[in-house]
Amino acid sequence: MGVPDGASAADRLNLNGPNSRSEYVTLLEPLLGAQDAERLADVFAGARNLGGIQTMRLLADTAEVERLAGGAGLGPEAVERLLDGSYLSGFEIQSVNVIGPKVGEELGSAAIYSVIAALVGLLLYISLRFEFAFALGAIIALFHDVLVTLGIFSLLGKEINLAIIAAVLTLVGYSLNDTIVVFDRIREDRKLLRRKSLTEIVNSAVNETLSRTVLTSGTTLIVTLVLVLFGGSVIHDFALALTIGIVVGTYSSVFIASPFLIGWYRLIKKAV
Repeated sequence: MGVPDGASAADRLNLNGPNSRSEYVTLLEPLLGAQDAERLADVFAGARNLGGIQTMRLLADTAEVERLAGGAGLGPEAVERLLDGSYLSGFEIQSVNVIGPKVGEELGSAAIYSVIAALVGLLLYISLRFEFAFALGAIIALFHDVLVTLGIFSLLGKEINLAIIAAVLTLVGYSLNDTIVVFDRIREDRKLLRRKSLTEIVNSAVNETLSRTVLTSGTTLIVTLVLVLFGGSVIHDFALALTIGIVVGTYSSVFIASPFLIGWYRLIKKAV
């Protein structure tokens, strides 16, 4: 359905233009009337994924337009008026941006250096507040959380985009906070329970913080699950990454970071 001879594109409605739902209503109303324009605008907006992150799918041909118009309840006369007063444009390249290999290499290097700097900073800070073994356990747990989350996304065939990176960084902070809570209780119990072994102290500390961990993670998990199920396609992957990360980060604090301390002291200091 192109532009007929003698009619310019400016005089007709481009159904493949960058139209939002409200713009569709405004443009369709003179052709179809208010009621039909509202119904067809909903159909066009839904068919083209308007408002989402994904690229908009262009309407292919007249047959697809007729099918969508019929599905919206338009009669033959209204469909004919729609076809006479509109056309379908093809793809249009509005701008092209190219990142050369040199720039890409610099961006990749900067990202790696930033991550290393952040990990070194965490290692130093936790070492000062606790001990080096605590810091090493926390970093190993963080590596585990990130790798498992990204691994699950890879298995699901999901795209690792900027939103997912933001979710992973959020999970790093969430998981680290949970780990620090357990470590703080271990440090306090080591002062109070001097006669007990490290294994007993770690087990006691984990049990004492378990209810807090389950309640905090459980309430957060409910919110992220609601976003996954009802949040729509725009934030689905972001919410899914948060959901996976909360589960992984919760068990890593209990089953990875804390047991690492026992293994470290057994190997280095011969104390359990």
